[in-house]
Amino acid sequence: PDAVAAPRAAAVAQLTRGLGGDAVAAEYVLMLLVSRSFAKHGDKSLGCWSLNLARWPQDLQVAELGRAAAELAPRVVQLELNSKSLNERKWRPTKDFEANRLVAGQLQLAPGTLLVVDETSLAEGQVGVHGLKALAAITGVVTDQVLSCDFQVQDVNVPLELSCIMVSQGKSIIKGVDALLPVRCAPSPALPQDAVPLDAVRLLLGLVTRTAKAMNIPDDVAKQISTDFAEVRRKLEVPAELIHLWMGMARGYCLGFCENDLTVARWRAVLQLEQQRLRRIEESGLSVR
Repeated sequence: PDAVAAPRAAAVAQLTRGLGGDAVAAEYVLMLLVSRSFAKHGDKSLGCWSLNLARWPQDLQVAELGRAAAELAPRVVQLELNSKSLNERKWRPTKDFEANRLVAGQLQLAPGTLLVVDETSLAEGQVGVHGLKALAAITGVVTDQVLSCDFQVQDVNVPLELSCIMVSQGKSIIKGVDALLPVRCAPSPALPQDAVPLDAVRLLLGLVTRTAKAMNIPDDVAKQISTDFAEVRRKLEVPAELIHLWMGMARGYCLGFCENDLTVARWRAVLQLEQQRLRRIEESGLSVR
Protein backbone atom coordinates (compact mmCIF):
# COMPACT_ATOMS: atom_id res chain seq x y z
CA PRO A 1 0.00 0.00 0.00
CA ASP A 2 2.78 2.49 0.83
CA ALA A 3 4.41 1.84 -2.52
CA VAL A 4 1.23 3.06 -4.22
CA ALA A 5 0.22 5.77 -1.74
CA ALA A 6 3.41 7.82 -2.20
CA PRO A 7 3.26 8.12 -6.01
CA ARG A 8 -0.49 8.73 -5.89
CA ALA A 9 0.00 11.56 -3.39
CA ALA A 10 2.75 12.95 -5.62
CA ALA A 11 0.39 12.88 -8.60
CA VAL A 12 -2.27 14.80 -6.67
CA ALA A 13 0.33 17.34 -5.52
CA GLN A 14 1.62 17.81 -9.07
CA LEU A 15 -1.87 18.37 -10.48
CA THR A 16 -2.82 20.64 -7.56
CA ARG A 17 -0.03 23.03 -8.54
CA GLY A 18 -1.40 23.20 -12.10
CA LEU A 19 -4.90 23.89 -10.76
CA GLY A 20 -4.07 26.89 -8.60
CA GLY A 21 -3.99 24.87 -5.39
CA ASP A 22 -7.38 23.15 -5.88
CA ALA A 23 -6.78 19.68 -4.41
CA VAL A 24 -10.37 18.58 -5.06
CA ALA A 25 -10.04 19.34 -8.77
CA ALA A 26 -6.70 17.51 -8.77
CA GLU A 27 -8.44 14.37 -7.46
CA TYR A 28 -10.93 14.54 -10.31
CA VAL A 29 -8.24 15.04 -12.95
CA LEU A 30 -6.32 12.06 -11.57
CA MET A 31 -9.45 9.90 -11.65
CA LEU A 32 -9.99 10.97 -15.25
CA LEU A 33 -6.39 10.19 -16.23
CA VAL A 34 -6.68 6.55 -15.12
CA SER A 35 -10.23 5.99 -16.40
CA ARG A 36 -10.15 4.05 -19.65
CA SER A 37 -12.87 2.18 -21.49
CA PHE A 38 -13.14 -1.50 -20.50
CA ALA A 39 -16.22 -2.50 -22.52
CA LYS A 40 -19.03 -1.17 -24.70
CA HIS A 41 -22.79 -1.14 -24.18
CA GLY A 42 -24.14 -0.64 -27.68
CA ASP A 43 -22.22 2.38 -28.97
CA LYS A 44 -21.50 3.69 -25.47
CA SER A 45 -17.99 3.20 -24.04
CA LEU A 46 -18.00 2.08 -20.41
CA GLY A 47 -15.41 3.34 -17.94
CA CYS A 48 -14.45 6.67 -19.51
CA TRP A 49 -16.03 10.05 -18.78
CA SER A 50 -15.41 13.75 -19.43
CA LEU A 51 -14.78 16.70 -17.11
CA ASN A 52 -15.69 20.39 -17.32
CA LEU A 53 -13.55 22.63 -15.10
CA ALA A 54 -15.73 25.73 -14.85
CA ARG A 55 -15.22 29.11 -13.17
CA TRP A 56 -11.58 28.97 -14.27
CA PRO A 57 -9.64 31.79 -12.53
CA GLN A 58 -8.68 34.64 -14.86
CA ASP A 59 -5.20 34.93 -13.35
CA LEU A 60 -4.42 31.22 -13.92
CA GLN A 61 -3.14 30.04 -17.28
CA VAL A 62 -4.79 26.92 -18.68
CA ALA A 63 -1.31 25.96 -19.90
CA GLU A 64 -0.35 25.42 -16.26
CA LEU A 65 -2.77 22.50 -16.10
CA GLY A 66 -1.44 21.15 -19.39
CA ARG A 67 2.16 21.34 -18.21
CA ALA A 68 1.36 19.69 -14.87
CA ALA A 69 -0.48 16.83 -16.57
CA ALA A 70 2.23 16.44 -19.22
CA GLU A 71 4.71 15.61 -16.45
CA LEU A 72 2.58 12.56 -15.63
CA ALA A 73 0.80 11.45 -18.80
CA PRO A 74 2.64 10.47 -22.01
CA ARG A 75 0.33 12.40 -24.35
CA VAL A 76 -1.31 15.73 -23.49
CA VAL A 77 -2.75 18.09 -26.12
CA GLN A 78 -4.22 21.53 -25.44
CA LEU A 79 -6.51 23.14 -28.01
CA GLU A 80 -8.08 26.59 -27.93
CA LEU A 81 -11.80 26.80 -28.69
CA ASN A 82 -13.30 30.10 -29.79
CA SER A 83 -15.11 31.42 -32.86
CA LYS A 84 -11.84 32.16 -34.68
CA SER A 85 -10.34 28.71 -34.09
CA LEU A 86 -13.60 26.99 -35.00
CA ASN A 87 -13.80 28.86 -38.31
CA GLU A 88 -10.13 28.70 -39.32
CA ARG A 89 -8.51 25.55 -37.95
CA LYS A 90 -8.75 22.06 -39.36
CA TRP A 91 -10.35 20.08 -36.54
CA ARG A 92 -11.28 16.82 -38.23
CA PRO A 93 -9.63 14.64 -40.89
CA THR A 94 -10.62 15.22 -44.51
CA LYS A 95 -10.40 12.76 -47.37
CA ASP A 96 -8.24 13.97 -50.27
CA PHE A 97 -9.53 11.90 -53.18
CA GLU A 98 -6.93 13.20 -55.66
CA ALA A 99 -4.01 12.07 -53.49
CA ASN A 100 -6.05 9.15 -52.09
CA ARG A 101 -5.13 9.95 -48.52
CA LEU A 102 -6.69 11.25 -45.32
CA VAL A 103 -5.52 14.76 -44.40
CA ALA A 104 -5.11 14.88 -40.62
CA GLY A 105 -7.07 17.19 -38.34
CA GLN A 106 -6.07 18.34 -34.87
CA LEU A 107 -8.64 16.06 -33.21
CA GLN A 108 -6.94 13.04 -34.80
CA LEU A 109 -5.08 11.96 -31.66
CA ALA A 110 -3.56 8.75 -30.33
CA PRO A 111 -5.66 6.61 -27.97
CA GLY A 112 -5.17 7.52 -24.33
CA THR A 113 -4.32 11.17 -25.05
CA LEU A 114 -5.45 13.75 -22.51
CA LEU A 115 -7.25 16.47 -24.47
CA VAL A 116 -7.54 19.84 -22.72
CA VAL A 117 -9.92 22.19 -24.55
CA ASP A 118 -9.49 25.83 -23.52
CA GLU A 119 -12.74 27.81 -23.79
CA THR A 120 -11.61 30.72 -21.61
CA SER A 121 -11.15 33.06 -24.60
CA LEU A 122 -14.61 32.27 -25.96
CA ALA A 123 -16.63 35.37 -26.82
CA GLU A 124 -19.47 36.38 -29.11
CA GLY A 125 -18.71 35.89 -32.77
CA GLN A 126 -19.96 34.52 -36.06
CA VAL A 127 -19.45 30.79 -36.63
CA GLY A 128 -19.78 29.56 -40.20
CA VAL A 129 -20.66 26.15 -41.58
CA HIS A 130 -17.08 24.93 -41.14
CA GLY A 131 -17.11 26.09 -37.52
CA LEU A 132 -20.43 24.39 -36.80
CA LYS A 133 -19.14 21.12 -38.21
CA ALA A 134 -15.98 21.51 -36.13
CA LEU A 135 -18.08 22.09 -33.00
CA ALA A 136 -20.11 18.97 -33.79
CA ALA A 137 -16.89 16.99 -34.23
CA ILE A 138 -15.57 18.18 -30.85
CA THR A 139 -18.88 17.23 -29.23
CA GLY A 140 -18.66 13.75 -30.77
CA VAL A 141 -15.16 13.24 -29.41
CA VAL A 142 -16.05 14.44 -25.90
CA THR A 143 -19.44 12.79 -25.45
CA ASP A 144 -19.40 9.74 -27.74
CA GLN A 145 -15.69 8.97 -28.16
CA VAL A 146 -15.95 9.06 -31.96
CA LEU A 147 -14.08 11.21 -34.48
CA SER A 148 -16.04 12.51 -37.46
CA CYS A 149 -14.04 12.28 -40.70
CA ASP A 150 -15.09 14.38 -43.70
CA PHE A 151 -15.42 12.20 -46.80
CA GLN A 152 -17.19 15.03 -48.71
CA VAL A 153 -20.24 12.95 -49.63
CA GLN A 154 -20.76 11.80 -46.05
CA ASP A 155 -19.11 11.83 -42.65
CA VAL A 156 -17.55 8.65 -41.29
CA ASN A 157 -17.27 8.18 -37.53
CA VAL A 158 -14.12 6.48 -36.27
CA PRO A 159 -13.88 5.17 -32.67
CA LEU A 160 -11.50 7.20 -30.53
CA GLU A 161 -10.54 6.97 -26.86
CA LEU A 162 -9.47 10.24 -25.28
CA SER A 163 -9.61 11.70 -21.79
CA CYS A 164 -11.30 15.08 -22.25
CA ILE A 165 -11.20 18.16 -20.01
CA MET A 166 -13.13 21.27 -20.98
CA VAL A 167 -11.87 24.45 -19.28
CA SER A 168 -14.34 27.34 -19.23
CA GLN A 169 -15.59 30.38 -17.34
CA GLY A 170 -19.23 29.24 -17.24
CA LYS A 171 -20.48 25.86 -18.35
CA SER A 172 -18.83 24.42 -21.44
CA ILE A 173 -20.52 25.07 -24.78
CA ILE A 174 -20.07 21.37 -25.44
CA LYS A 175 -23.35 19.79 -24.41
CA GLY A 176 -23.22 16.47 -22.60
CA VAL A 177 -19.96 16.76 -20.65
CA ASP A 178 -20.31 14.23 -17.82
CA ALA A 179 -18.95 16.05 -14.76
CA LEU A 180 -19.08 19.78 -14.01
CA LEU A 181 -16.64 21.08 -11.39
CA PRO A 182 -16.16 24.78 -10.53
CA VAL A 183 -12.49 25.44 -9.74
CA ARG A 184 -11.48 27.13 -6.49
CA CYS A 185 -7.91 28.30 -6.10
CA ALA A 186 -6.17 27.92 -2.76
CA PRO A 187 -2.60 28.49 -1.57
CA SER A 188 -0.56 25.33 -2.05
CA PRO A 189 2.77 24.69 -0.34
CA ALA A 190 5.76 24.87 -2.63
CA LEU A 191 7.57 21.55 -2.75
CA PRO A 192 11.05 20.99 -4.15
CA GLN A 193 10.91 19.23 -7.48
CA ASP A 194 13.05 16.31 -6.28
CA ALA A 195 10.53 15.64 -3.49
CA VAL A 196 8.02 14.44 -6.10
CA PRO A 197 8.91 10.98 -7.49
CA LEU A 198 7.46 11.60 -10.93
CA ASP A 199 9.02 8.46 -12.40
CA ALA A 200 7.09 6.40 -9.87
CA VAL A 201 3.93 8.33 -10.73
CA ARG A 202 4.38 7.65 -14.45
CA LEU A 203 4.92 3.96 -13.73
CA LEU A 204 1.77 3.86 -11.60
CA LEU A 205 -0.34 5.53 -14.29
CA GLY A 206 1.15 3.30 -16.96
CA LEU A 207 0.21 0.19 -15.02
CA VAL A 208 -3.32 1.10 -14.01
CA THR A 209 -4.36 2.46 -17.42
CA ARG A 210 -3.76 -1.00 -18.84
CA THR A 211 -6.36 -2.51 -16.50
CA ALA A 212 -9.17 -2.90 -19.02
CA LYS A 213 -11.68 -4.71 -16.85
CA ALA A 214 -14.75 -3.92 -14.81
CA MET A 215 -14.64 -3.09 -11.12
CA ASN A 216 -15.84 -5.62 -8.56
CA ILE A 217 -18.62 -4.27 -6.32
CA PRO A 218 -19.52 -6.46 -3.29
CA ASP A 219 -23.19 -6.69 -2.30
CA ASP A 220 -22.79 -4.62 0.87
CA VAL A 221 -21.08 -1.82 -1.07
CA ALA A 222 -23.77 -1.91 -3.78
CA LYS A 223 -26.44 -1.56 -1.11
CA GLN A 224 -24.61 1.41 0.43
CA ILE A 225 -24.29 3.08 -2.99
CA SER A 226 -28.01 2.66 -3.61
CA THR A 227 -28.85 4.20 -0.23
CA ASP A 228 -26.45 7.13 -0.72
CA PHE A 229 -27.70 7.86 -4.23
CA ALA A 230 -31.30 7.89 -3.09
CA GLU A 231 -30.36 10.33 -0.33
CA VAL A 232 -28.54 12.66 -2.74
CA ARG A 233 -31.47 12.61 -5.17
CA ARG A 234 -33.81 13.45 -2.31
CA LYS A 235 -31.75 16.49 -1.27
CA LEU A 236 -30.60 17.73 -4.68
CA GLU A 237 -32.10 17.78 -8.16
CA VAL A 238 -29.62 15.47 -9.86
CA PRO A 239 -30.35 13.30 -12.91
CA ALA A 240 -30.72 9.55 -12.58
CA GLU A 241 -27.79 9.13 -14.99
CA LEU A 242 -25.47 10.46 -12.29
CA ILE A 243 -25.15 6.94 -10.87
CA HIS A 244 -23.35 5.84 -14.05
CA LEU A 245 -20.86 8.68 -13.65
CA TRP A 246 -20.36 7.72 -10.00
CA MET A 247 -19.45 4.17 -11.01
CA GLY A 248 -16.90 5.47 -13.51
CA MET A 249 -15.41 7.78 -10.90
CA ALA A 250 -15.31 5.04 -8.26
CA ARG A 251 -13.48 2.77 -10.69
CA GLY A 252 -10.97 5.53 -11.46
CA TYR A 253 -10.48 6.23 -7.76
CA CYS A 254 -9.80 2.56 -7.00
CA LEU A 255 -7.43 2.23 -9.96
CA GLY A 256 -5.44 5.13 -8.52
CA PHE A 257 -4.69 2.82 -5.59
CA CYS A 258 -4.07 -0.20 -7.89
CA GLU A 259 -7.27 -1.80 -6.59
CA ASN A 260 -10.05 -3.50 -8.52
CA ASP A 261 -12.50 -4.05 -5.65
CA LEU A 262 -14.67 -1.18 -4.43
CA THR A 263 -14.73 -1.06 -0.64
CA VAL A 264 -16.99 0.99 1.61
CA ALA A 265 -14.03 3.21 2.55
CA ARG A 266 -13.17 3.96 -1.08
CA TRP A 267 -16.81 4.59 -1.91
CA ARG A 268 -17.18 7.04 0.98
CA ALA A 269 -14.11 8.93 -0.25
CA VAL A 270 -15.66 9.25 -3.73
CA LEU A 271 -19.01 10.27 -2.23
CA GLN A 272 -17.30 12.96 -0.16
CA LEU A 273 -15.67 14.36 -3.32
CA GLU A 274 -19.02 14.30 -5.11
CA GLN A 275 -20.74 16.09 -2.26
CA GLN A 276 -18.11 18.83 -2.48
CA ARG A 277 -18.53 19.01 -6.26
CA LEU A 278 -22.33 19.28 -6.08
CA ARG A 279 -22.04 21.89 -3.33
CA ARG A 280 -19.67 23.96 -5.45
CA ILE A 281 -22.06 23.80 -8.41
CA GLU A 282 -24.92 25.04 -6.28
CA GLU A 283 -22.84 27.83 -4.72
CA SER A 284 -21.55 28.91 -8.14
CA GLY A 285 -25.06 29.34 -9.52
CA LEU A 286 -24.58 26.63 -12.13
CA SER A 287 -26.75 23.62 -12.88
CA VAL A 288 -25.89 19.92 -12.69
CA ARG A 289 -28.05 19.20 -15.73
